[in-house]
Amino acid sequence: MVQRYGPCHVVWYEKMHAVMLILCF
Repeated sequence: MVQRYGPCHVVWYEKMHAVMLILCF
């Protein structure tokens, strides 16, 4: 699941744990 907030991308990885990656360019 990927959500876009302006120049930032919030990526959720749901497997064993909920990991949120915030990628800003």
